[in-house]
Amino acid sequence: AITVLMNLNPLLKFDGYFVASDLLGVVNLRQRADLYLKSFAGHIALGLPRIKNSYSTWQKWVYGTYAPCSFLYKIVLAITITTMVVMAWPIGGALLGVVFAWLLILQPLRRLLDYLLSSKETAPVRGRSRVAALSLFVAAPVVLWQVPVSTKIVAPGVLEPMQRFSVRAPVSGFVADIPASHGSSVAEGDLLCLMQNPELEMKHLQILGEMEVEKVRLDAEEAVDVGLAETFRARLKYLTARSKEMQRRIDSMAIRSGLEGTLVRSTPKTWLGRYVTLGQELFQVHSGSQMIRVVMTDHEVLRAHLAVGSGADVCWVSDPSQTVPAIVREIRRSSSRTEIPVGVTMLAGGGIYAQRTNDEKAVADQPFLHVFLEAENLPLTGHAGLTAEVRMKARVETLGDWLRRNVLGFYNAWRMS
Repeated sequence: AITVLMNLNPLLKFDGYFVASDLLGVVNLRQRADLYLKSFAGHIALGLPRIKNSYSTWQKWVYGTYAPCSFLYKIVLAITITTMVVMAWPIGGALLGVVFAWLLILQPLRRLLDYLLSSKETAPVRGRSRVAALSLFVAAPVVLWQVPVSTKIVAPGVLEPMQRFSVRAPVSGFVADIPASHGSSVAEGDLLCLMQNPELEMKHLQILGEMEVEKVRLDAEEAVDVGLAETFRARLKYLTARSKEMQRRIDSMAIRSGLEGTLVRSTPKTWLGRYVTLGQELFQVHSGSQMIRVVMTDHEVLRAHLAVGSGADVCWVSDPSQTVPAIVREIRRSSSRTEIPVGVTMLAGGGIYAQRTNDEKAVADQPFLHVFLEAENLPLTGHAGLTAEVRMKARVETLGDWLRRNVLGFYNAWRMS
């Protein structure tokens, strides 16, 4: 579908361009548009006589708008393609960006400079053309640098609970049963998982057998040899303590929830039948009011003038058609490259450059501040890990600031690659 749309776009010289030319009844649409725009600009900027033509009013409008629209579309398309390549292959994206910059910006500017300074057409007004060239290459960049491009900030966010109860394996063993399913509501004390450890249970039965033997020996020697009976009694006491400890560990294999909330399954998708080691996380129970964790740079926080109580708009990725208001409840005082939610990084399809560590955490390419917002309402399918775009009003960002920020971001991505 994208290929078909690109082919039908009249701004590129594909099938759509020739179809548009036929519908408008114009031959060589691009050449005529470029010549008309060149004549118009030369008359306005340099005072050159305009080329005589018999164009109607609507043709002049077509020629006057087609050339700049086509040029701007090429620029936007080049930036889009370069950005996509940079995200997948930073070095290749940089080389592609250099090629596009030369073909679409530097080469046309070089030809324009040659036209203004050495063309025969501008010879009668050489002084004025030199002033125009100086204005173009000195004043124009300064003006463009101050062009406003953004009045808001869009930052990634992820839904998080206020409380997390980590459900870990109390002993090593096999997962025998999981009564509670992922995403279900559980109450405090509900059975979440049942484990089995045949080796532990066998050891417990062995200790119980040794206890029976020691009881018989104690009964036989208690009236005959007091000293030997004390030895049996101490041994029986030791075995009783071990039996209680074994029974406690066996009882702990019936894992119960420590608080009321929602059960969230850890990876892999199912633990049933798997062998897990002591301390390995099986589930999490999320409870309390859910907050949206937003990661922002220091620059973005300052630009948005964020403070506790500031407002924002949240657009859930699962429901992009709806936007809900939210309020800032907390701003972490220090920025960090760690503790970045994986869901907002490039590792999960997000826009933040990050690398995964050995403990399955994400380390970003630059430090971020963590801002927590409370949304007015959550989607019906809202659960921890749900991602969103958070929009905040901010002071105007100029084209110069935007270029500087993106160049630095590209450099950081290239350095990480």
